Amino acid sequence: MFRKIGESLSRQLSGPFFAVKLTVAIAIVFCVFAGTSDLFLSDLSILKGVRLVLGIVLGVFMLTVALEGQLFTKVNLPLRFLSFGGGLSLIDSRIPTDVIGLVILIQLLVYQRYLARREEAMRRLKTIPDEPENTTNPPLPSA
Repeated sequence: MFRKIGESLSRQLSGPFFAVKLTVAIAIVFCVFAGTSDLFLSDLSILKGVRLVLGIVLGVFMLTVALEGQLFTKVNLPLRFLSFGGGLSLIDSRIPTDVIGLVILIQLLVYQRYLARREEAMRRLKTIPDEPENTTNPPLPSA
């Protein structure tokens, strides 16, 4: 009985949906403790509201990358910590923290894309045969 409960719980606590739920919870808790009343979007201009929502969405994305450890390829531990810090800085509604978070996000995306392309090139290099034999047109015998 306990084994089935444990297996069910482990299925519920794994996967991308759990990471997104946990990330949203972290974002909400961070906004509450940071004292950000801008999260309620009251008394804001449209431009600041769009910037705030976009920052929170990108911050939640970076926190999910930090928790999952996967973007284009596997994310190593230092980059996961960097992604976590960048995500928290994007969730904060001040402009300097948004700039820091965006710089981290762009660097993470570019580096991960580079690693993914390098892995794909290495995979292709291993699967390409050396030199196929020419069996359709055998050489003519010399006289």
